[in-house]
Amino acid sequence: MIDLDQCEIEVSCPTCGFYEPVTLKQIRLGDVVVCRGCKSNMRLIDHMHEVAKARKAIRRQLDALAEYAQKTITLRF
Repeated sequence: MIDLDQCEIEVSCPTCGFYEPVTLKQIRLGDVVVCRGCKSNMRLIDHMHEVAKARKAIRRQLDALAEYAQKTITLRF
């Protein structure tokens, strides 16, 4: 299955505006990332656990899609 923790998004540095790629896992765990533009530390905050909640919702939808595909797809040889 797809590892959603490895999906990357870009966040902008609050100091210089440089866009930095981060993974959903880094956000979920609250990692600190060094900006490649100004070298300042950026603490990633998953406010109200929104990334974790979205990850669970996406996982449920992917599981439902896989289950539906198994029921409806027939292979003929």
